[in-house]
Amino acid sequence: MNINEPILKKFHPHFLGYLAFYVGGGILFILGYFTYWPLYIIGILTIILGEVVRRAETFYLLESGVTREYKLLTTSRDFVEYEKIQNIKVRQSILENIIGVGNIHMDTSGGDNTEINFKGVLDPYGIEHIIREKMKAV
Repeated sequence: MNINEPILKKFHPHFLGYLAFYVGGGILFILGYFTYWPLYIIGILTIILGEVVRRAETFYLLESGVTREYKLLTTSRDFVEYEKIQNIKVRQSILENIIGVGNIHMDTSGGDNTEINFKGVLDPYGIEHIIREKMKAV
């Protein structure tokens, strides 16, 4: 990934992709309010943790390929050129299909078996379409 390369699209996982954190934290928050007060704090911390983890992950669609970057306590970056993407899978559970989020899994050709996963993506079929168009152009 070249730092000066134009970014076609930059996005984080959609908050609905982390719904379990928010719902679980909300339930603990409510239970803590009415019963045992430490659950109140654990609920708030669960919601905050979900948001921090969600914002730590960034997906990029670039002119030359796709990148998944994760920056929290450590940094990791996976980059795959469009010409090396062999297979794209979009997966949605029933709930994800209803709310319009999903996961995109990209396999690559070659010996290193690099894979990139975009989890919790809003409009995953739209993103898949952009990637397939870029693959055809290469």
